[in-house]
Amino acid sequence: MRFFSLMIIFFFFLPSFSLAVVEFSEIMYDFPGDDNNHEYIEIFSEESLNYSGFIIRDLVSNDTLEQIYYYPGPYSLIVEEDFNYSRINASIYSVGKTIGNNLNDEDMIYLYDPNGILLDLAYYNSSFGAKGNNRSLEKNKAGKWEESLVEGGTPGRKNSVNDKLNNSDYGSKPSYSGLQINEIMVDPFGDDNSLQPLGEWVELYNSGNDFISLEGLVLYDSEDDHELYVTDINTISLLLCPKCYALIYRNGDSDFDLSKNHDKVRLFTGYPLSEHTLIDEVAYSNSLEGLTFSRFGLEWSLVKPTPGEKNVYTGGCDWELSLEMENSIFQKDNFEFKVAVKRNAGFSDNITVRGRIDNYFGETIKEYSPWTDTFIMTSKSKSYSPNLAEGVYQLTFKIEGLSCEDFNNQNNLITRLVAINPEYQKTENFLEIEKIYLGNDQQARWGDQLTVKANIYKGNDSRTSLQTWVEKDGQVVSKKSKLNTYEKYQYYTLTVPLQLYPNCAHEDSSDGQAKLILEGLGLRAEQEFLVEGINQEVCKDYSTYLKQKEREELNKNNNSNLAEGQPEEYQIINLPLEVCPGEIFKIRLQFFGDQERDFKVWSYLYRGNKCYSCTGGKERDNNLLDFHLKKNEIKIVEMLVQADNNITAGEYSLMIKLNKDSQKTNQSLSKKIQVKEKKEMEKDNSITEITSTLNDSLSAFNVLEEDTGSLRKDSLESRKKELLSQLTGMVIYESNSEKASKLIPLLLSITFALLTLAVIIKKS
Repeated sequence: MRFFSLMIIFFFFLPSFSLAVVEFSEIMYDFPGDDNNHEYIEIFSEESLNYSGFIIRDLVSNDTLEQIYYYPGPYSLIVEEDFNYSRINASIYSVGKTIGNNLNDEDMIYLYDPNGILLDLAYYNSSFGAKGNNRSLEKNKAGKWEESLVEGGTPGRKNSVNDKLNNSDYGSKPSYSGLQINEIMVDPFGDDNSLQPLGEWVELYNSGNDFISLEGLVLYDSEDDHELYVTDINTISLLLCPKCYALIYRNGDSDFDLSKNHDKVRLFTGYPLSEHTLIDEVAYSNSLEGLTFSRFGLEWSLVKPTPGEKNVYTGGCDWELSLEMENSIFQKDNFEFKVAVKRNAGFSDNITVRGRIDNYFGETIKEYSPWTDTFIMTSKSKSYSPNLAEGVYQLTFKIEGLSCEDFNNQNNLITRLVAINPEYQKTENFLEIEKIYLGNDQQARWGDQLTVKANIYKGNDSRTSLQTWVEKDGQVVSKKSKLNTYEKYQYYTLTVPLQLYPNCAHEDSSDGQAKLILEGLGLRAEQEFLVEGINQEVCKDYSTYLKQKEREELNKNNNSNLAEGQPEEYQIINLPLEVCPGEIFKIRLQFFGDQERDFKVWSYLYRGNKCYSCTGGKERDNNLLDFHLKKNEIKIVEMLVQADNNITAGEYSLMIKLNKDSQKTNQSLSKKIQVKEKKEMEKDNSITEITSTLNDSLSAFNVLEEDTGSLRKDSLESRKKELLSQLTGMVIYESNSEKASKLIPLLLSITFALLTLAVIIKKS
C-alpha cells in the first residue's frame, strides 16, 4: 500500500514538471540614456523554477545564470550587475555587467538548460517598438512582441499589452504564405519514435517576411488519422520568424509514423483533416538510414541532415573511419583497440579497409584486413588485442577503393601513436638529479653557468611546477630555473641551465661545498658540489658590472612606473623615454596566460589623430605580431617602431593595440614618449661624457687635498681653477673623432699635474 501511494505521488508531480512551459515574456533592450544596469529579460513559467546554471545567449556571446534573489511565482528576471530589483515580485538572476554582448536594436536571444537543451528563443528588432522610450517589448497572447503600454515595462507582472484586445492579432484570418515543408528525417539512426532530438522529425521553413504562428497546425503521414499536433512540447517555439526554420519532432507519438519505402508528409491548418486547409505536401520513396529528404528549389534529394539550417547538397558519399581506445599508453597485457567504419552520407556500398602497426623505426610488424569488399549498410566495427613488446608504435587504417565519390576523404585515413609501458599509470611521483656537468676538475666557479640533468616521473598528481637552484650555508646563490610537467603518468628527462651568482667581491670564506636542489611534485632532491674561485670573464671589470646593475635597476624602476595600472595579464617591461626622428626603437612586452589564448598585438607612434610611424605606405598595424599563449605561460615579445623622418620635436604617444582570441573589441594602452632633434640628443650625450670626465678629474684633486694637508691646499686650489678655466667655453657637440683629439691635451695636462703633485707630496 505504501509503494502504491509513492507511485501515485511520483506520477502526479512528474508530468507537471516535465510539461512546464518556459518562455521569454518581456525584453527591455534600449533604456533611454545609459542602458547599463537597466536592461532585463523576463522569463515566464506556470511553475516557480530555479534557473541557476541555465545559459542565456545572444548572437555573439553567452552567460550562465546565477540566482541572487528568490521570489515564489511564475516570473523570473535576467538582469545586469547593480540592477535595482527592489519592489519587483520575481526571482532575480545575474549574468555580470551585460546580458550577452548587450541587447542590441536587433538581436536573437536563446535560453538553454544545463544539459544544452534549447528551451526558448526570441527574435526582435527596433521596428517592434520600445527603442529608447523607457518601454519594453512584451509578448501578447498571440505570441507576438509589442511595445508595453506603461513606462518601465512590467517586470514581474502581467504584460500590459494583454489588457487590451488586439484586433490585428485576433480579428483576421492567419496567413501561412511562405510556410513550407523543407526537410524530412524518415529513417534516423536508432529508434524512429525516440524522444527529441532523436527519432523522426520534419523541418518547416518560413520564406516570407512576416512572423507565422504554428499554433494549431497538424502534420499527417499518408493516413488521414495519423496526426502529429504542432505544440510547444515537440518544437522550440510556436512563433516562426521570417527566414527561420522550425523542427517538429515525432517525440514518441504513436500515430504519426513515416514509412521507409513510400509515404507522404502533409501539413494542415488543424484537425480533423476534412475541416481544414492543406498548407504543403511532400511524397517520397526509398529512404536511407541517417539521410534526409531535403528541398532544393522544386527538387528533393537524399543528403546529409542539416536540421535548423539551410539545406546543403552534398552529392556523392561520405564514409568515416575511426579508432577507438581508452588511452594512448598501455601496459603490456591490456592493449586493445576498435576500428569502426560509418556511412555519414550517400548510399550503402561494398567497403574495403586495410590497416597496419609500425614500430618506432617504421617497420611494419602487424597487418589487418577488417573488411574486404564487404557490403555495409550503415556501420561496422572490429576489436583487436595485439600482444606488443615495450615501445612506441603507430597504428594506420584507411578505406580503399570506394566506388562513390567521397566528398570528405580526410576521414578515410586515421593514424594513432601508442606506447606500451610496463609501468604505465604508476601513481607515485619520482625525481632525481642524475648529473651536474662541472668539467674535468669537478668543481664550479662563482659566476659559472651549470647544466643539470634531472629525471622526473609524474604519477597521478595535478601539480605541474618544479624548480631548481643552488644554496650555500642556507643562502640562495644562484638564479632559480622553473619547469613544468603537465601530463600525468609520464617520464621526463630534462637538462636545465643554472647561473651561479658572480660573487665578484670574492672572499676565501665564500668557497666550499654548495648544494644543488630540485624541488616539486611534493618531493625534493639534493646533490653537493664544490664551488671555488671566480669566473674572471664574468668579473673582468667589476666596476662596469656594478654600473650595469645600477642601470638595469634604474630601468626596472622606470619601467615599473610605466606599467603602473596595467592589467597583470600583460605589461610593458621596456620602453625608451626619448627618441629622435627616423629612429627605429624597440619596445618589449610581457604576457601572462591566465588561460590558453591567441594574441595579436601591434603598435604605432601618434599625436592627435595622426600616425607618426606610418610613412612610406605603412599601416598602423605594420608590425603586428600573432602568437599563442598557453595557460600560466609567460612570454616576452619585442616590437620595432620607426619614427617618421619628418617628425618634429615634442611630446607624442606610443599606442599599443592588443586583441585576445579574435574578440570584437581591441584593448589599448598608451604611453607618453619624447621626440628630440638628433643634435639635441647627441648634445645631451656629449654633456654627460664630458661632465663625467671633469668630475673624475676634480675628484682626484679632492683626494690629494685630503692627503697633503693645509700646506699644499693653496697650490692645489690654484691648479684646480686653472683646469676649470681651460674647460670654460668648450664645444659641447662634436664628432667622436674630433672630441677625442681635443681631449688628449686636457687629459695629458691632468695626468702631468697629478704626477707633479705626487712628487711634491713625497718630498715633503
